[in-house]
Amino acid sequence: MTIKKASGDGLLFSLDAFYAMNKEALMQGGVNIGTIESGKATPSSEEMIFRDGKYELSFYMVSNTDLYVLDNGEPYFGHNVYVNGTCSPK
Repeated sequence: MTIKKASGDGLLFSLDAFYAMNKEALMQGGVNIGTIESGKATPSSEEMIFRDGKYELSFYMVSNTDLYVLDNGEPYFGHNVYVNGTCSPK
């Protein structure tokens, strides 16, 4: 995930999803199974939300530098592929 811009108006980002069967495959890059090129998450209560159809990706601040990312709704990158976890932008 790349955070392009963050402000009170929203969060601009891009995201590449990769599939890897094991840690070794993950270290080699895995297979790209989908991309969000120019996503924009907008403020909603205590989070920022990106929506595309029935898919929703939520961003929560968990510290001054870390985001927790959680997807909801229909899978975006394929059956049983989820986007969940902590992101530490550099």
